[in-house]
Amino acid sequence: MAVATKLPEVDPKVMILSDVPDQFINVRSGPGAGFEDLGDLVVGDRVLYYKDPNISDWVGIVRFEGALVGWTSLQGGKVKFLEQVSGGEPPTTTPQLVTQEQVNDLKAKYANLMTSWDSLADTVATITSKATT
Repeated sequence: MAVATKLPEVDPKVMILSDVPDQFINVRSGPGAGFEDLGDLVVGDRVLYYKDPNISDWVGIVRFEGALVGWTSLQGGKVKFLEQVSGGEPPTTTPQLVTQEQVNDLKAKYANLMTSWDSLADTVATITSKATT
């Protein structure tokens, strides 16, 4: 197994994991599949995001909840993060109803209804997808 590497010496951004090709992505001790698997990130996890311009397709992360520190692959653009707006507040939007059909179109088996946009919010309900995969 490869030796762990430190995070890039660049200014991090506060980001939220928004898209993954599966239910989670691995966090490793260095930028490559040969490094130790330290844990996972899931959609909604808030992280400090360190992008080294000299390392393609891998970013250093520090997850706020659980203090997970390591590297994750962007998997050729399949993994996406959204920058959190300054001040820690979500963008102002008008709430919209979500139909069962929209939930069925999700790539996930279920969707959580949260009390807030933040990944640290409480889950109010879980909506199960009726779609077959």
